[in-house]
Parts: sequence; structure tokens; C-alpha cells
Amino acid sequence: MLKSKNNFFLSRYDIKDERILGVYDTYKEAIKEVYGYEPGHSKYENAYAAICASANNVPNSKGEKRSAYGFWYKIFFDNKECD
Repeated sequence: MLKSKNNFFLSRYDIKDERILGVYDTYKEAIKEVYGYEPGHSKYENAYAAICASANNVPNSKGEKRSAYGFWYKIFFDNKECD
């Protein structure tokens, strides 16, 4: 069960498998589960930037608004409803 302290969750849709890979509480959790990187890994910052760009609908160098083989979504909610 998700227990986010933020006012959002992160979710990734994989276009290769045409399914949602998961829903995550934090960027750290999302990067570890999807990419396998921990903070300090040489590719951690790139993964973080890719998630942010995709979730904010920013096109990459090819003009695509996705991250590698999928789209990231930032799902906002009101924390008060979870109390």
C-alpha cells in the first residue's frame, strides 16, 4: 500500500509491454524499481532527469515526450483525503 508523504505518486506506462509497470511514492523508489539504480550510481541523475522530463511532458532530444520505452506520470492528490 502506498503511503506517500508527498501530494503525488509516480507511475510509469511501458509502451513496449503496453502496461503500467508500477506506482511509486518517491523518485528514489521509482528509479530503484524501474532502472535498478541507487543514489550515487553514475546513471541515477540521468534517470531522475528522464522521469522529471517525461512526467512534465518535456520533449527529449528526438522530440518525443517519453522516457526510453515509456511514459512517466505524476499523479497529484489531496493528502487530506488519505487521513
